[in-house]
Amino acid sequence: MKTTGMEHRRSTLMSQGSPGAPLAERRASLINRIMTEPEPPEDATKTSRYRRALRRLRSGIERSYRAFDRFLRLPSVGLAFDSLNVIFSLLSSMFYIWSTYDEKATWIPFAEDVISIFFFADYVIRLWGAPHKLHFVRSFMAIVDALTLVPFILDMAVSFYEEGRFRLGDGEEAVGELSILFVFRVLRILRIQRAFIYLENEVTQQILRILLTLFSLALFGAGLLQRLEEKNTEGPFDFHTMLYFVVITISTVGYGDIVPESPAGRVIVCALLAFFFISIPVQTNELFRLMGMQSVYARKTYKSQLEIPHIIITGCVDVRSLEGLLFSLHAERPAGAQDPNVVILQPLAPSPAMEAFLRQPNYVGSITYLQGSSVDSRDLINRCQVARAAATIVLANPIDIVGIDDDRLNVFAALVVKHTARSVGAADHKVVLQLNRAAIDFHYFDSDSAQSIDQPVPIQKFCMALLGMSCLCPGISTLVYNLFTHPRQEESAAFDKATPWEEDFNISRAMKIFKTPLPAHFAGQTFCQVANKVFNSTGAILFALEVDVANTSVLRLNPSTYTLPSFDDNLVSAYVIAEDAEQAALIEELAEDGGFLAVTGKRRRKRPSQGRQHRQGRPEGDIRLLPQDTGQMDGRVQPNPYEDLDALFEEYWILKEACPLADVKLQGDAATMDIQEHIIVSSKALPENLLHLILPLRSKSAASVIPIVFLVREPPAPGRCAHLLQKFPLVYWTEGNPLNRADLERAGIHDASMAIVLSCPADATSIGTESADSTLRGRESVSDWLLDIDTVFQYKCIKGARPDMPVYCMMMVADNVEFLEASTIDALRRRMNAAGAEGDQLKALMPSTSPAQLAAQRLAKRSMAAVDVPPTRSHLVAAGEVLLAGLGESLTVQALWHPHRLSIIRQLIFEETESDPIVNAICQSSGLLQSRLYLVPMPEELQNPTFGQLFHWLATEHHMIALGAYCGANGRFSPRQNRSPYVFLNPPYDTRLSHLDRIYVLSPRIPTSFYFHNRHLPEVVQSQALIARRADHEDEIAALTGSPLPTAQTADVHQALDDIVAYVEGVDKTVTALEEATWKAKHELRQKIQDCIHEELLHTAPPRKGSTKRVSLAGV
Repeated sequence: MKTTGMEHRRSTLMSQGSPGAPLAERRASLINRIMTEPEPPEDATKTSRYRRALRRLRSGIERSYRAFDRFLRLPSVGLAFDSLNVIFSLLSSMFYIWSTYDEKATWIPFAEDVISIFFFADYVIRLWGAPHKLHFVRSFMAIVDALTLVPFILDMAVSFYEEGRFRLGDGEEAVGELSILFVFRVLRILRIQRAFIYLENEVTQQILRILLTLFSLALFGAGLLQRLEEKNTEGPFDFHTMLYFVVITISTVGYGDIVPESPAGRVIVCALLAFFFISIPVQTNELFRLMGMQSVYARKTYKSQLEIPHIIITGCVDVRSLEGLLFSLHAERPAGAQDPNVVILQPLAPSPAMEAFLRQPNYVGSITYLQGSSVDSRDLINRCQVARAAATIVLANPIDIVGIDDDRLNVFAALVVKHTARSVGAADHKVVLQLNRAAIDFHYFDSDSAQSIDQPVPIQKFCMALLGMSCLCPGISTLVYNLFTHPRQEESAAFDKATPWEEDFNISRAMKIFKTPLPAHFAGQTFCQVANKVFNSTGAILFALEVDVANTSVLRLNPSTYTLPSFDDNLVSAYVIAEDAEQAALIEELAEDGGFLAVTGKRRRKRPSQGRQHRQGRPEGDIRLLPQDTGQMDGRVQPNPYEDLDALFEEYWILKEACPLADVKLQGDAATMDIQEHIIVSSKALPENLLHLILPLRSKSAASVIPIVFLVREPPAPGRCAHLLQKFPLVYWTEGNPLNRADLERAGIHDASMAIVLSCPADATSIGTESADSTLRGRESVSDWLLDIDTVFQYKCIKGARPDMPVYCMMMVADNVEFLEASTIDALRRRMNAAGAEGDQLKALMPSTSPAQLAAQRLAKRSMAAVDVPPTRSHLVAAGEVLLAGLGESLTVQALWHPHRLSIIRQLIFEETESDPIVNAICQSSGLLQSRLYLVPMPEELQNPTFGQLFHWLATEHHMIALGAYCGANGRFSPRQNRSPYVFLNPPYDTRLSHLDRIYVLSPRIPTSFYFHNRHLPEVVQSQALIARRADHEDEIAALTGSPLPTAQTADVHQALDDIVAYVEGVDKTVTALEEATWKAKHELRQKIQDCIHEELLHTAPPRKGSTKRVSLAGV
């Protein structure tokens, strides 16, 4: 101890040395002071030792307190303590009430003392764990706990004072006159308030708090008055009698049948009334304040039903997308399934338009709107009942093409939903996630929460790819729309004056995809042979096959020469295009020779008569759900397969080195750079999903490569979109406004072959998705009209420059299609007339000098009560020039009910296959090849054949499967009476086709025998096509001779083919030159006629000052 004290003094004295003295002198002086200083007394040393021990004890207590506080804050520990408090509080109150009726129950005091020991320990633990002890002691619940512990403490004190030890079970006898304090045990019921923290809704907490206050006040008052009125003249009252008296008193009824006689009893009654009139209004005001802060939708909770499943819908939900989604949920549900209830979870209260929609009689009781957060697990578990939900659908913003922020929020919401469902035992909960950017889905599927049953639905990816493919395969957007959407009742209804082409298109709208097993006797036959028999017998088109390869379900479109395996060892199912489930079910009845097992005759569909009523209602879904069809996302559904461009050289034309951005900008105009027959893409800026627009146009499986010119109002900024322009060949851009004729001419509008119009998401977002005036079909808001305003103007300007050129676009609102095909003023008049607008309002929208005023008399003569034609009956939609945005909701439902259909559309559009190399190798070796969709002209070998004859010829001679026809425009007075082309999907067997029609076929190779040469096709493509054509001829000759050709004969055949190809190329160049000369002469003639008419008008009726009259030559 002396050494320790000397060291301490040495350090202290050194710190007190003079800083100005030299170091040696200071050291010597300090040593002398240390040696001469006397030792401290023994008592001082013990005191410092005790202080250090006390400090160590205090620090140990603080550490243990912090550890114990962390222990108490654990959710499981806190829940256990609160649960025990609730149980013992209820038991204590019940024991006290029981003791008032059965005074001989000796076990009650013992049980009360045991419960009191628990409450005493709980009070001590909470006091010790409280950071601020004084604040805890002065809290309301601590005072209640102390009052309820007073009888127990008095009981223990009396027993210890009388007998020198603590004894349980004495009860009220030990305290004598102070037994009235035992009434405070009833207040233990207030401890139930601590369990209210586990309730999410604050309004519910406050309601329960008010009820608990009233109940505890009544029990405490009844027990207190019962003790005070024991010497009443009428005798001692029972507890229930005094409870009745207290309830009557605090409710201000006061019958007067029971009256307290003791002064103390009367004071207690006054105190109860005072407490009631003070506390209850305060708590009620707090309840009203909380209710005012929350809407009724924030307090609502969905009550699940075992017999009716429900689906949670969250994300960006508006009236338009919700209406389409609900219709698809009803129309596309599987056979025998019940319509599910829908729970909508949104962060905001519903808009007036949404409330009007929810009040419809069709949706009352089946749709529950909840205001809450999709990333709050409490809302998902307690209010949405995610544990019992069938699935969750996360919707994307339908008018946002960029959608980066919304997609990230949707991915995060999907992850939270999946994690929450897994935490409550619903590990198989399915999530259908809508996305605008396909690249975002990696954030979800790379996480641990994603499962194979979850389905991504990149809406904008599908739409952009369909617009791109429409340039190579016109009408594919309508073909996909008809296959994957269900017609509404107004579409399916036959018109009294329906034209033949409308009847054909009505048949096409009714076609759907069904899955059905194949009969076992088809084993050993090729796919095309089976497809031919199926179509001849049932009229349904067998176009895809699903087989089990290496324990993996593999789906292939038209595997053509693939020989069907034995059905005993393989599960084989077929995908057919049929009108309804009954027609698809006929395949199971087919005999081996193509007839039916039952004597039912052949079931070929005939052309319907005039005004034929088609089958109403929904398709009944799949015929039989095979074991493979579990709704899982297998290898063929790859999220974002196009992110790495370097991995796509084998399938797409991509430059190995990106060219400078300045080199892909048009220098001057398109004619200067010799760009002809190109595609003009008009947009405000390059879209984020630009890759999916370009890829179909640069696929090596395409029959041609067409130049692309982007006409954008904003130059591409350095980034991914600009990088895509640099990586693909024959892709250019120029800055300009498509509403300006000079900019269109600079982009080569007169030499272009087609155009694509992309809407502007920024303008659409600024308009809004819905307004207070928007209602259901027939009455839409003004904002709905304006969502497509940019698309309409661009379409009109391009069509004004090139009326004969196809222009492809997407419409956000289906009813806005009429603005494209009719006079804008005429369409606006019909729309406002349907919305209930007055004629004066329409005149107020028109300038006095507008051409609309000049045409007012002509428009007034037209009947405004004509039958409205559905948007899907528009000739623009039928021709495939307009893609309706309602496809997104239908694809979302398909991913939920029929995930295999989503896999089919992926293969149709993106040519996706399995990513497993082993499965691909097995498929290649077994002949299970993949086919692609092509639009081929009518073969010259057949002259005006029926569709049945064409289907048989393509299946047997070329191993192709015909899906339908793209009927050419024949004019108003033709048999079909169609002035524009239209899609005719799965025509009846006896439908007569013409040379103007083109055929949609699924072919495993480029159909070079139908069309071969294209002047934009690179040399490598020509070589590929030539090799493919030679291989076709070799196969045909080998099949005829029974053996392969010798080498010399093969060389002769190749030389002959080369000569034929050279001759065809020469003819094609001659035809091209004649077409160019004809177009030039026609253009010069039109210019001369325009000049003549302009001069004639100048001599007869000069225009007004300051105005320019433009003469249209549309009718010349």
